[in-house]
Amino acid sequence: MVRTMKFILVFSTVVITILSSLILDYAAEFNEKLNVIVLGIIGIAFVLNILKFVVWGWIHKNFEVSKSYPLTSIFFPLIFILAYFKGDVDFSVTKIIGLILIVSGLIVFENKQKIIK
Repeated sequence: MVRTMKFILVFSTVVITILSSLILDYAAEFNEKLNVIVLGIIGIAFVLNILKFVVWGWIHKNFEVSKSYPLTSIFFPLIFILAYFKGDVDFSVTKIIGLILIVSGLIVFENKQKIIK
């Protein structure tokens, strides 16, 4: 149960990071100078990052950093998938191998934690 909660909290920080990035990417598409919409979008990203900061503070207070921070590497496969759907990147053998290695590393890391306890 504790592992599940740790994963959910870390995963939520990764999702917040991705949402913040998407929001800022959207704001960058405006050709106008700073206007109310862009400032609002930047404000939303700022609030999301404050939320992420608070969640990470709680994670660091309740879990060992060495057992929680490596889980953030799930960011890379998720951002790759998002970039693919946006048309920013294409699949290649080396990219797929890299994604498989990252996910495999996460699986080994989590299973090692279970075996040790």
